[in-house]
Amino acid sequence: MVSGQYDYEKELNVDFFVDYYVLQEFLLNNDVFSRSTYFYRDVRGHLTVGPVWDYNNMLDNYIRPFSYDRLYLQNRGWYGALMKDEDFLERVLDRYKELRQTYLSDEYLTNYIEETLAYLGPAIARNDEVWGFSYDTTDLTTMQRRRPAAGQTLEDVNPSSHAEAVEWMVDFMLKRAAWLDENIESLRQYCHQSKTATQWVE
Repeated sequence: MVSGQYDYEKELNVDFFVDYYVLQEFLLNNDVFSRSTYFYRDVRGHLTVGPVWDYNNMLDNYIRPFSYDRLYLQNRGWYGALMKDEDFLERVLDRYKELRQTYLSDEYLTNYIEETLAYLGPAIARNDEVWGFSYDTTDLTTMQRRRPAAGQTLEDVNPSSHAEAVEWMVDFMLKRAAWLDENIESLRQYCHQSKTATQWVE
């Protein structure tokens, strides 16, 4: 912990806060700290963030597009303060690298997705019998479909099938993972003051 800063370890379940940030940033979950984020105290009395849920707006699956090649959540909610602490930040970086070798590795995630698709099997077709209209942009409101950027059509940014939606999601995930691998350490700028101002980098 940086000298003079709040001793967050007395109050927070730090491992949860670290894992929560890594997972949300990796999957680019747009809902974090704007909605669907809760806190509770566990039996040890530490404040914990969670649960892990509500991922319908992750991996660029939102009405407006997101880019895979930038950080999004480092200033949201409490993370704007936590990222100023070098110890917390180093924990985030170490945990990210650890998870990229295990549960967040490309191989693990793509295998998991393939296994899940196989498990779902004919349930995907049964689901499409009820909700298949969602692949027809003419049947959706502007809040139910992705908005095209200049030069794009609705069809360019809205999947036409379950298979295409999964393909887009996996493609975005792998691109984001590769970008984070190269750039995750840029988070360090958030725990150092600007060279040209007395303010913290925002």
